Amino acid sequence: MTNSDPKSYRCIACGVKFSEKDVGLYDFFRVQKTCCACYVSGKAQDHRDWCFGKLNKVNPEGRIVRWGYDAVNHVECREECPDRSICPLFITRVDKKTGKRYTQIGRARRRARTRDT
Repeated sequence: MTNSDPKSYRCIACGVKFSEKDVGLYDFFRVQKTCCACYVSGKAQDHRDWCFGKLNKVNPEGRIVRWGYDAVNHVECREECPDRSICPLFITRVDKKTGKRYTQIGRARRRARTRDT
């Protein structure tokens, strides 16, 4: 890359290159050096493979059987996970008014694309 080239970033998981514009559109996360597509893929993986973007799995007795995002009770999540600042954005939630499922990152990406057009 020369000085005249626009700043680019490479995802450490998939190797795809991203631009500064991609950062603004939430397609790439600079600090984590990981793209949104890789995070979405990680969220789809089983809890045993990667807890990213998931809530704790709890059995009928209320005991946690698989850890997900839990920055209050899980020290590794709160202090050691390199994805701790991004993870809560990918957790699927339900809108209390409409009952629709959403993620904060999905909403942010839609807003960014609306601004960009």
